[in-house]
Amino acid sequence: MAVTVSEFQQHLPEFEEIAIGDGIAVNGIEFEIVDKETRSPAPGETVYYLFLRDDEQVEVLSWNPAHTVEAVWLYDEGTDPMSEGDEVESVEYSG
Repeated sequence: MAVTVSEFQQHLPEFEEIAIGDGIAVNGIEFEIVDKETRSPAPGETVYYLFLRDDEQVEVLSWNPAHTVEAVWLYDEGTDPMSEGDEVESVEYSG
């Protein structure tokens, strides 16, 4: 079952406190956070992005903190999360 944004945020520190090099496990896969970004696709709207590296590639976690009942997505960098991504079912932040 997909983790909602509200549930996901309970497992992470505040976005500003997340550091490059921190560890995070998503859907049972261990990643290193290699970058992070905040975007504003529309006035007053914020979307957070964590860029994660495993042994093979860089994947992206993205979520809108205001949309608390929506799913969080994990997808390959450069792809569309809605058509090629996976819903996050578990997350463990190890800092």
